[in-house]
Amino acid sequence: MPGDTLHLRFLYTAKRGRISEEISLLHTASDKPQKIKIKGELMKLLGNDLAACVNFEPKTNQKSQAAMIPVLASHEVVITDAITGKPIPLAELNYRSTIRNESADRPINNGISKNTIPIGPYEIKVKAAGYAPQTEQIYIGASGARTIIALEPIAIEPLAAQRQETPEIKPQKPLQIEETTPANPDVFTELDERLYKANNLIFLVDISGSMKSEDKLPLLKQSIYTLLQPVRPIDKISVVAYSTAAEIVVKPSSGNLKNEIYANIDTMQAGGKTAGSEGLQKAYRLAKESYIKGGNNRIILATDGAFRVSGKERKLIEEAANDKESPIFLTIVAFGSKDEGLDMLQSLSKLGGGNVVEVKKSRQAERVLLDEIKNQSRK
Repeated sequence: MPGDTLHLRFLYTAKRGRISEEISLLHTASDKPQKIKIKGELMKLLGNDLAACVNFEPKTNQKSQAAMIPVLASHEVVITDAITGKPIPLAELNYRSTIRNESADRPINNGISKNTIPIGPYEIKVKAAGYAPQTEQIYIGASGARTIIALEPIAIEPLAAQRQETPEIKPQKPLQIEETTPANPDVFTELDERLYKANNLIFLVDISGSMKSEDKLPLLKQSIYTLLQPVRPIDKISVVAYSTAAEIVVKPSSGNLKNEIYANIDTMQAGGKTAGSEGLQKAYRLAKESYIKGGNNRIILATDGAFRVSGKERKLIEEAANDKESPIFLTIVAFGSKDEGLDMLQSLSKLGGGNVVEVKKSRQAERVLLDEIKNQSRK
């Protein structure tokens, strides 16, 4: 229509230098093509041929007008948790144009950011507390585009450099309880004291040679790390590790020492034989020493099932679970157990008044322990 403004975009692939081109433009207002002449000197080629249009307006006072005509498009960014798929409400988002060298932070509402920005190539940076930051390279060429960015929760990875074949477990210095006030007790609220009893958790960890593969001990460490995040000062954590011998890695310790607790746990390396019976006895002794009246007193046996216990240990498990004054229950986390090993673990957990939780994938490990403790400690 007369008076309307139309932006045209041309793809020009010639080399740099002086140019003189005539382009035929067909349109419905005429049966003859409209001739468009382009003259000038091509000084620089942009890295992306879909960049916004160049301004062909004539020079004013020997100075060219703005180099780019802003062609706008709507764009939506959705930021989610890579594990749960849920939106991350408190994330931060930054757009950076890779051709205009401009950047801007954009607001996020419940994990979603809706924006109207010039078309072109962008680098999007997203970060959120507790997650690994992520950068995406995208091109926005039309309205309605949607980009989904899934952030991975930060987890302390096992120290691969320390892994080595060893016939015996190296004793770790036991961690002593220190009563301190957490710096920010409101950071984690998943184990609300109004809903969940105090936990006295004794991890009995199999670090024999059969637990060395990536889908066993490393997954267990990942699962313990997730569990430790919401534990409270009223909770107690202990760790006994066993291979050729059984050793106390963490003495009963307050939940507000979670960083120190995990640092000790992360030193555990798989190797050696299986002293499961000795480990069970030490775990039950620690459970009695740190017993919480009215709490969730529980031994968590983490293994692939490659060990056998005697009748003496089976009796210990059963009597502890049936003690009316101070019961201690047994939950078993099974990593890659074969059918015969799983049958034995299920038999032990039944004696101990608990159950068996199987872990076969990394994403299962993220929440399996935390969900189990929440189920067992609910008031």
